Amino acid sequence: MVRDLGVPPRTEQVPLLVARIATALWAIPIAHVVETLRPLAFGPADHEIFVGNSVIRGIATPVLDGGTLLGASSVPTRCVVLRFGEERRGVLVDEVVGVRTIAAAALGGYPGLPQTAAGERVRTVDPAFARVLATARLLPELPA
Repeated sequence: MVRDLGVPPRTEQVPLLVARIATALWAIPIAHVVETLRPLAFGPADHEIFVGNSVIRGIATPVLDGGTLLGASSVPTRCVVLRFGEERRGVLVDEVVGVRTIAAAALGGYPGLPQTAAGERVRTVDPAFARVLATARLLPELPA
């Protein structure tokens, strides 16, 4: 039996990093998370969808404002660094809440990111990053 290792069986628990962006609880599979840190200085952005590039652990990393992605006004105090393959991107969030686990079967019941102009630009400019962001969910409250 061959199993796609990128999708957990429906009975498994999925660990998620939960962060607050404005009033939303944004949750992304921990498998994509490299680290969280205070936002660093920004150099010029490669594209207007990013607020800039930060040098994180010696790597120029494009950083996206999570509030802009959600179409909300936020006050970021942390940067969540995500990875996909050899690439890394940062997402600015207001607060890192912690790590929670949710049953894989329940994940589909939570909404994904809203369709915003910023999200559409990410899908156009950086489709691989957009696929990682598509794994995120918005939680109505913190799971126990």
